[in-house]
Parts: sequence; structure tokens; C-alpha cells
Amino acid sequence: MDWGIPINESREIGMRVFVTGSASCVGSVLLPALCADDSITEVTGIDIKGTKFSHPKFKSEKMDIRDPKVVDKMAGYNAVIHLAFTVQRKKLSLDQAHDANVNGGINITNAAIKNGIQKFINLSSVSVYGGGDNLKEDDPANPSKTFPYAQDKREFELFLNEHLPSAVNFRAHLIQGPNA
Repeated sequence: MDWGIPINESREIGMRVFVTGSASCVGSVLLPALCADDSITEVTGIDIKGTKFSHPKFKSEKMDIRDPKVVDKMAGYNAVIHLAFTVQRKKLSLDQAHDANVNGGINITNAAIKNGIQKFINLSSVSVYGGGDNLKEDDPANPSKTFPYAQDKREFELFLNEHLPSAVNFRAHLIQGPNA
């Protein structure tokens, strides 16, 4: 798998990858691909729901991304893929969703920094642009004031850019399908 992160030019063998939001619809597609990659020897996924995926390379932990113990769980890993984010608030207030999304992401970022992990991919969203046609990556972010999810995504991106400049913010489009 090509990480696309210019940390070093050599492909690492024995890479260990830490995934947040591993029970998500994106996680359900990503985990098998990570485990099929010969350069990856271990994948650990955390999610508040627990992860049903099973593979000899994969370890699952039921854990909230805001848990201070995540720094210990992340020790020894080479890369982080941050998928965890609540889109549909369900029973969460706006403040609770913001806490889970932004403060949870900050906790994951700080854990990566403390563990010396520079390879960090954050699943963001095109919703941070707000709106428009034919948008480009360098178009300014202007999340809708009526869409807290987009505001939270942008707030976390700004934190990540400042504190871990090597990180990649991948702004995905709407994800649909039977497991979305």
C-alpha cells in the first residue's frame, strides 16, 4: 500500500498501523486491505462499538478515542489512520459530539506525537469547503454554520496541521452504501 506521505523514501517492512473508528463503514473496507499488505505486520483498531473484523494480523480493542490510555495502546506503532468521528449525533448533544470529534481527535494526535508517530492520515470531509462547484484542494475551507459536523472536521484539521504538520487530511466525499 502506498501511504503517499513523504516521511522517508524507503518502504518500511514490519509496519504497525493503528486505526481509530475501526468498526466504521470505511474501517470495514480498509482493515482487510491493510491486513493483506505484506509490509504491514500488525493492525490494531479501536472503536467504541468494538470491531467484528477478524484476521491474524488484526487486534481489536473497544475503546473511546478520548481515553487517556490510548497513548499506551499506540506505543510502538508506525502509522495512525484516524477514522473515528460521529456524523449522526443520535443521542449526543452538540457539545457531546464536539467533545468526541474534536477533543477525541486531539487526544489521538497527542498520543501519536508522544509516541513519535509522524505518519498520520485523518479522514476529513469535503464538507469543510462549505459549498461550491468544481472545488479544488486549495480552495478555502468555509464549513456551513448550520452543519456542526463540518465545523468540527475543520477545527480538528486546523489543530492537526499546527501540531503534526506531516499529517495528511484526506477530504472524502459523501460515503454511501449498504454499510454506510
